[in-house]
This record gives sequence, C-alpha cells and structure tokens, in this order.
Amino acid sequence: MVVKVSGDQTQGVLGEGDAMVSRQPGLWIGVRTADCAPLILADPALQAVAVVHAGWRGTVNLIVCRTLERMAAEFGARPADMLAAIGPAIGACCYEVGADVARQFAPWWAERADLRGGGGGHAHVDIPATLRRQLTAAGLDPANISTVGGCTRCGSPGRYHSFRRDGVAAGRMISAVRIRPRAL
Repeated sequence: MVVKVSGDQTQGVLGEGDAMVSRQPGLWIGVRTADCAPLILADPALQAVAVVHAGWRGTVNLIVCRTLERMAAEFGARPADMLAAIGPAIGACCYEVGADVARQFAPWWAERADLRGGGGGHAHVDIPATLRRQLTAAGLDPANISTVGGCTRCGSPGRYHSFRRDGVAAGRMISAVRIRPRAL
C-alpha cells in the first residue's frame, strides 16, 4: 500500500504502508529496514518525494511501480524527471531463496535460468539490482538512480543491521527524506 502523508500530524506515525509519498515541505518521511531495500524517490522540480520499503514481496509485487503511479496521480510526477536512491540491503551474495520465491524474480532476469525453478534448488536474488531494472523499465534515467553498495548481512556488522545475520536482536536502519522548506 502506498500512503500519501501531509503535515496535518507533525509528530509520531504519519501512516503505515509499504511506501509513503509527500509534497509537504519540512516533513520527514522514512522507512526502517534490516536487509530489505530502502528506496527514496524525488522529483526536484515538483518538490515531491517518496520512501519505499522493498523486501522480496514488495519487489515482486512492483511496489516501486505502484509508488511511481501514486506520485503521478497525486502530484503529476513523471519517472523521467525523478531521482532515485536505493539504500543498503542484503546482497545477492547472501540472499538465498527457495525455488518458489526465485521464480517470482524471473520476469526481471530473463538471462537467469536458475530463477525459473529448474532443478527445484535454491537461487540467489538481488533485490537492489531488481529495483534498478524496475525503475529503468518505468522510465527513470539510469544515470539518475544511485545505489549504496555493500551487503547488510556480510558487510561490516558495525555498519549495517541485518535480520538474516542477527535474528530478532537486529537493529534497524532508517532512511528518510524531506522537502527543504523554502526560506522566506
């Protein structure tokens, strides 16, 4: 679910969903992650922003596309005018999934036979790279998509939180964005 938020409530939870969109200057919107990919979208000309929580389910269910559609409907935003930043997430090196999950990534990775379930084994999937492909297919210029490298699981434990590495004791990272209020 993509939620539109505004400054009507200035403290606490503004909404819950897989993504939030806003055009409210000064309002911080954010997402907490610990292996899932955080994604920030911005249309600088329209002063519109979004944050997205993209785990495997959100990724295969096109949460990025749903967020872009909501930004277009609410604000008139166009993917060609947007900037995107994909934050730290579990990498393909450590994100091994079963054949049932792997098959759901196959539409974005035609060159990978292992994702089509051949042999019924496990496969490694790359959520940030899949998000990049989805953003590009939706019309974002690849030069306007930034990705924070590194794997949350096998990267430096002091740098990133990872649920797969630390279990329920894992902390959470916060990725946030706001529209800077204009000076008077």
